[in-house]
Amino acid sequence: MDYPFNSMFTLRKLVKNQANKNGKSCRCFYCDHEFSLNFEGSNFMSIDHKIPRKVFLDIDPSLENRIDNLVLCCKSCNSAKGKSSLFELIDNEIREKSKDLNEFKKTREMHREFYNQFALKTIFCSLEADEQWVNNPGLHLQEIISQLEKSSTISNIRKMKDGIRFNYDKKYIFNYWDCYCAFYVNSIDHFNANKKVLLSNGYSLIQRKFLRLSNPNEMVEQILTEAKFCSNIFDSNNIK
Repeated sequence: MDYPFNSMFTLRKLVKNQANKNGKSCRCFYCDHEFSLNFEGSNFMSIDHKIPRKVFLDIDPSLENRIDNLVLCCKSCNSAKGKSSLFELIDNEIREKSKDLNEFKKTREMHREFYNQFALKTIFCSLEADEQWVNNPGLHLQEIISQLEKSSTISNIRKMKDGIRFNYDKKYIFNYWDCYCAFYVNSIDHFNANKKVLLSNGYSLIQRKFLRLSNPNEMVEQILTEAKFCSNIFDSNNIK
């Protein structure tokens, strides 16, 4: 018997299918995120149609919810996929557009890693950080600014909401957001021209790298290290 795609029965089928492939592990089809086996995990689950409903409307609407057209995935992956055409219907068989699907999966995995780093470095960082820097963020940022002003490579420091913008070596502009413990490449052109190297060194698709929340001296060391690293890459590629 077939059930509506969003029914508990269909969800159980998909979970069981996943379990048959991965033991007791239950993962997102697109980003491979493992759902926790509790309410929190189930709350982030959704069911996605490989082939959008509208494709079946002109063929046979009853086929849209067939089990081989449904996958278990994160709500965020479902939203990101939207109406993207990652599968095709050929002779009533659902087939992957391998290149497009692999590209989408790779992007979603990168976004998932970003979400994990965001949670770890912006919120749960307080578990290991010194209490005074958690309780007094204003002082934390001011101490960082004071230390940066002593560096011969840093100039033109400007305070922004939740952070600062500054020039490094009088050539490149970077941001540091104390609120997120994040170092940010200000120029999209610089980032795109060096994306592969930056992504392999902990940067996300939105031009930032999360740092480790610590005392101001250690934060400044991390900021200077990233600024020097990025500047050397830009210099080697003659990007001004």
